[in-house]
Amino acid sequence: MHLSQSLALARQSAIMQGKRVFFVFNQDGTNSWYSIIKEAGVVTAAPSMSEIQDEYGDLSDLSTNMSIYFFRADSAGDWDMVEATLVSTYSSGSDITNCMNVTAVPGSSPGFTPKELDSYGWELYPRTVMPKGIQFGRTGTKDTVPSPVVFNPDGTTPSTSSYAIDVAEKVRVSSKDPYTKVSVTPVTGFVAIEYDKIW
Repeated sequence: MHLSQSLALARQSAIMQGKRVFFVFNQDGTNSWYSIIKEAGVVTAAPSMSEIQDEYGDLSDLSTNMSIYFFRADSAGDWDMVEATLVSTYSSGSDITNCMNVTAVPGSSPGFTPKELDSYGWELYPRTVMPKGIQFGRTGTKDTVPSPVVFNPDGTTPSTSSYAIDVAEKVRVSSKDPYTKVSVTPVTGFVAIEYDKIW
């Protein structure tokens, strides 16, 4: 399954680039997709969405209208994410602080405003759309979108719990239809796949 191979690629990318990598999921009423996001830096100040600062980051590779992702660890150690669209980059102040002007993508959950110490990054590879009729989760609702999978620079995961991603055919979802489960082993980050599980 391409999803499990992409998860393995995300883990390998984290190791090769020495950067934390986030594997994020999304879906709407029609399509399901995922993206591999490389952590590019950490927000050092964020007075507003039009002035998100990274004093030490390199924003030279950014271009207008590209997606920027912001991540924040919650109290349980899970990661929340919000997607934004880049309006522009600029320098500010006598110390030439790098700044981003972004707008939040409508409907992006949980919809928090970026703040100091949030991680941010952008897609390492083009986002992948799942085949038509394939969804994440077992109920066909947006609430079943999996949380981001996080790989540390050494390929491990910060979570001590297994990541489980269920994939099913949207038109066949019922109490007895098969589904596929892709899991990421806690700590080691190894990817495993199970076919035709029954729930």
